[in-house]
Amino acid sequence: MHRLILGLLPLFFISISCKKEGSRRDLPQDDMVELMTDVHILDGYISNIPVDSAKKVIDPLYEELFAKYGLDSTSFNKNVNFYFGDPKLTVKNIRPSS
Repeated sequence: MHRLILGLLPLFFISISCKKEGSRRDLPQDDMVELMTDVHILDGYISNIPVDSAKKVIDPLYEELFAKYGLDSTSFNKNVNFYFGDPKLTVKNIRPSS
């Protein structure tokens, strides 16, 4: 009996840890699209300035961008993991018009 319990206990913890946190997200999908657009624009700007200048401005610029959407870096990462962890949410089906 003890062996059975000791064998099932790790399986229980593994199954719990493998569940997605995905049932909760902070940003609606439309806001996430706008945020990722802003992130890509910001990345483009940063990649076009000298490296020493980029190192000075990257953190304040991202903090300002996250503040615009009411996020911090942790909640941004959670949203990215949620949306990009589910391909159905990141792929937009475009059907040709008839």
